[in-house]
Amino acid sequence: MKYKAILPLLIMLLLIIVMVLHFIPSAFAQPSTAVNVSPASQTIGFGETFDIEITVDPVEDIAGAQLNLDFNASLITVNTVSEGNLLKQGGCSTYFSSGTIDNVAGTVTDIYGVITTPGCSVSTYGTFVILHCTAKMMKGTSPIDLLSVVVGDPGGSEVPIQINNGSVVIGSTPTPTASPTPTATATATATATTTATSTATATATTKPTATVTATATATATAMATATASATPTPTPTATPTAGMPGDADENGEINAGDITMVERMIMGWNAETLNADANQDGTVNTSDVGVIEYMILEIWPWNHAHIEAPDNLPHCTNFTATVYITYVEDFGSAILNVSYNSSVLDLKDVTSGQLMEIDPGVSTDFYTVSIDGWSQPGGPGTLLVDASVDGNPGPDGAGYLAKLHFHVIGSAGQTSPIAFNVPQSWLKDNLGGDITTTWEDDSVTVAP
Repeated sequence: MKYKAILPLLIMLLLIIVMVLHFIPSAFAQPSTAVNVSPASQTIGFGETFDIEITVDPVEDIAGAQLNLDFNASLITVNTVSEGNLLKQGGCSTYFSSGTIDNVAGTVTDIYGVITTPGCSVSTYGTFVILHCTAKMMKGTSPIDLLSVVVGDPGGSEVPIQINNGSVVIGSTPTPTASPTPTATATATATATTTATSTATATATTKPTATVTATATATATAMATATASATPTPTPTATPTAGMPGDADENGEINAGDITMVERMIMGWNAETLNADANQDGTVNTSDVGVIEYMILEIWPWNHAHIEAPDNLPHCTNFTATVYITYVEDFGSAILNVSYNSSVLDLKDVTSGQLMEIDPGVSTDFYTVSIDGWSQPGGPGTLLVDASVDGNPGPDGAGYLAKLHFHVIGSAGQTSPIAFNVPQSWLKDNLGGDITTTWEDDSVTVAP
């Protein structure tokens, strides 16, 4: 009987202990640095360009950050990645990697940034990364998911973080969404030696330039480890300056190299430069190719068809080879007879092109180059494309005639040409007359 009387008291005591243990962690939980997709949700119309910001709201001093992210590549294209103001607050100098964009897999990997100024750290809200994107012509919602996120303090330790992912809705009327308002800026001071360390899978070392006076080591890794060993007084971070619109490779002159550079930017193989936006409309696209063509007609001949493809690609990769055309008058139709190594590449599809007709200072018109049909008359390794554009008279302009979509099936070290067969390839004007054309091939090598 005595034990029966005590039993309810023991049960009550046990419940009290469980409740106390439950609430102790939350009562003493360490606050976390928030890493946010901003805005958390936004609605974008078909074909529109837009930005996604990755912001960080620290609860303590930080000196570096890294992340990867996933998105739906059938809905949006990530054009470029740029650094925000987060780590530059208080005059800190930084080393920044914009990462690797894969618009087939829907990933951006190896984005990281570190402070290289000794004794410099930040502890206030700011934008770490800005993604410059374009909506595709398909309705849906793309998640923006942050992965492998690490934020480091000045001593090289990871700080607790809270990740807030986001999304982008494509295909409806755009609705502006306000971004969070940043808190007041303050600069925290650390020791003379600043180290921010993060660790991941592979290792690549990069060493920014600086003047030797003191020692600061900054290490950050996002699927790769980047070691920034600087002995600042550091070299100030370069600020893009306005140059010549159209000077895409920023060598001080407008020439054929700028056309190739813009084409590679459009395909996502090179990061955009300030002057690649030749027509200054806020985005780099085929319009800029046409504008540069008008600037340098004496550099490349008119009616020059050339194939642009990546130089090196790993096995089992999808890619696009684009058939570009320089300035052409009264374009009507084209036959493209192309060959490639079928043991290295597998042709999946051929899609339409686009020409831009410019009346300088007056108007810009776009014409779709329709694919009337394509076949492989000699089996794999051969391609015959029949393309044309509606218009009488035909357009005077530049752009691309077709996109050839391939899958890499070869082994490391193998190379395949993607080559025109001439004279089986030709261009005609809108009246059926021949357009004298020069042709330039390309090739793809399977990377290790």
